[in-house]
Amino acid sequence: MLAAGNSAHPQFRDALSELCRIYWSPVRAFVRRRVANDAQADDLTQGFFAALLDRGALSAADRDRGRFRGFLLTSVKYYLADQWDRDRAQKRGGGDTPISLDDTTRDQRVDPPDGSATPDREYDRQWALAMLDVVRQRLDGELAALDNAPRMRRLAGLLTDDEARYRDVAAELGMTESAVKVAVHRLRKRYAVILREEVLRTVATPEAVDEELRFLLTALSAS
Repeated sequence: MLAAGNSAHPQFRDALSELCRIYWSPVRAFVRRRVANDAQADDLTQGFFAALLDRGALSAADRDRGRFRGFLLTSVKYYLADQWDRDRAQKRGGGDTPISLDDTTRDQRVDPPDGSATPDREYDRQWALAMLDVVRQRLDGELAALDNAPRMRRLAGLLTDDEARYRDVAAELGMTESAVKVAVHRLRKRYAVILREEVLRTVATPEAVDEELRFLLTALSAS
C-alpha cells in the first residue's frame, strides 16, 4: 500500500490499483452513511480516490505516521468536509448542488438493518472484510500453483466451517478424518501468516501488528 505514495517506486501503478481495489468498499461504506443515496456515494468515493492520487496525498502515508486504515479514514473525512463547504458556497451563490452533504439529507440516509452501525464502525467492518478477502485471494493463488490444487481448495473450504463436516470431506476426498484435520490446521497456519504480512504492510512498525489484528477481530465481531 505504501508504494502507492511514491511515484518513483517500481510498483507504483500496481500499488495504486491495489489501493483502490482494497479500500474502495470501506471508503464507500463510510461515505454512503453520510449522503442521501447510492449515486452520491459512488460519485464521492470516486472523487475521493481521484483527488487522493492526483494531489500526491499518499506521500504522507509513510511508516512513521501509523496505520494506513486511520490515515485513509481521516483523509476521506477531510474530503467530505471540503465537499460540504463547496456545497454551502454553491447554495449561497445560487449554483447547482448535485451533491448534498448537509443535515437536510439526514432523513434520507439508509442505515443498516439493526440501525447501529455508525459511518466509522461500518468503515472499520468493511476494512476488516477487505483485508480477509485479500488474504484469501493470496492463499487461493498459492494453492492454485500446487499439483493437488483441487483437493487443497476443497480443504481450504473448511477454514471457516465447523469440524462436523470434516468426516464428510474426508470421505469425499478419500482421506482419513485425521489427515483432513492436519491439512486444515496447516492451512490455518498459512492463512495466519499471510494475514500478518498484509497487516504489516499497513502499520508503522511490526510491533503494531498484534494490536491491529485485535482491532480487526473487534470490527468483525461488532458487525
